[in-house]
Amino acid sequence: DRHTRDHTLNNLRRALAEVVACMSVYRTYVTDEPSAQDRRFIDEAVDAARARSELADASVFDFIRGAMLGQAGATEGARALVRRFAARFQQFSAPVAAKGVEDTAFYRHFPLVALNEVGGEPAVFGFTLEAFHAASRDRAERWPHTLLATSTHDNKRAEDVRTRIDVLSEMPATWRLALRRWRALQAPLRRQLRTAHGTEPSAADEYLLYQTLLGTWEADADGCPPADYADRLVAYLRKAAREAKVHTSWLQPDEAYEAAQEAFVRALVDPARSPRFLEDFRPLAERLAWYGGLNSLVLMAVKFTSAGVPDVYQGSEWIDLSLVDPDNRRPVDYALRAQALDALDTLAASAGDALAERVGELLAPGRLPHAKLWAVSRLLRLRAEHWPVLREAPHEALEVAGPAAAATIAYRRATAQGQVCVVAGRFFSQQDDASARETARPPGAWRSAAWQGTHVVPMPTSSGTTVWTDVLTGRTWAHDQPWEVDALLRHWPCAVLVTRPVGAG
Repeated sequence: DRHTRDHTLNNLRRALAEVVACMSVYRTYVTDEPSAQDRRFIDEAVDAARARSELADASVFDFIRGAMLGQAGATEGARALVRRFAARFQQFSAPVAAKGVEDTAFYRHFPLVALNEVGGEPAVFGFTLEAFHAASRDRAERWPHTLLATSTHDNKRAEDVRTRIDVLSEMPATWRLALRRWRALQAPLRRQLRTAHGTEPSAADEYLLYQTLLGTWEADADGCPPADYADRLVAYLRKAAREAKVHTSWLQPDEAYEAAQEAFVRALVDPARSPRFLEDFRPLAERLAWYGGLNSLVLMAVKFTSAGVPDVYQGSEWIDLSLVDPDNRRPVDYALRAQALDALDTLAASAGDALAERVGELLAPGRLPHAKLWAVSRLLRLRAEHWPVLREAPHEALEVAGPAAAATIAYRRATAQGQVCVVAGRFFSQQDDASARETARPPGAWRSAAWQGTHVVPMPTSSGTTVWTDVLTGRTWAHDQPWEVDALLRHWPCAVLVTRPVGAG
């Protein structure tokens, strides 16, 4: 077709390479007629590619735009070929994005590595509560049955690793000073590696290692990590370095660099070889494990009460500190989880304040896996009993007033069948720092004092409904006065309240 032969094969290849590199999404879904969204993604990619390109004839980008939209070709036969090209391009752009972004760029640039997740946007360091509520409303209206996955077979690090690392964003000064100390402490080790291997891990790899340690650290009573911990870290760092393709790669592995990297990792986590580092490291790791655990409990509450279908990846109903595959493909100890769940079910036989007190005892550093399992089991029962509400109800933000309003998430989902309200804390590290001056507490003890003076304005309830029950603690609440957040969160970092008609059991 002479209408499609105005551009050389070389120019088409170069232009296509630029366009696919500029795609802001994995793929479009053009069939016979492009949607407005697909057209926007294609226009943005083509315009960005044109701006970057050094091709003398920029009209090639207009031709590619038409082909990607399935709209080029003067004859029906030509248009059929163009539609075939559009389909093939869409199949091609997704793996290119995966390899170029997730499996290369994500391993090179990681200011806060928890953001470098499949489908994530590392440039977006969180968003406002208003944006959260807007996105939740949109999902309830447009995608009420979408999958809500917080861990998958393909994630870079498990959800509980990310919630720990996220806490670093609340303490940038502490994190910066810790990095300086740790780099200084490891200077002698780096010199030894240069002598032994002729090289040393890059500063970027060392920075990634420290974040990874903080996200995955666990130790016994003597402060020693599990026996396989060093092996897991070595395998992870080697994969990360090869994916980054800066100092080594899958196709051209640098054995000297990888040997130095392995020696560095093993020395760092060995109490006999790095006692000063580990003494300095453990307090921050323990803080992140605690606050990250609280984040995980809130994440479960939001995940199981938001519009969509929550997915629990194998074993992640328990605190999961796994890294990228193959680390997250290790066998799951379901017997341990089943035994723990049986014990929690006996706990559920309690009622009222007694149940709340016993549930609150799960909020201890060594019992956070049990706390997460409790939350998941209670929230699954909630979904079974209130499925019509959680399937159909819109998302409505609740008004919060008081000094800790910005550190409180509150929303409800309501239909004629009932209501579910969620009130949860956030920024736990900052809230603890703010209240520690007034309330003495041992490390790792849950207190809700930072939310004193903060309350939720209740939404109108249906006639005859006067009691709310927190499915996580069993406590009950009236609806005819503002809910004090510090009271709602007295035993747990979040409350999930459902309406109970008068006279119900």
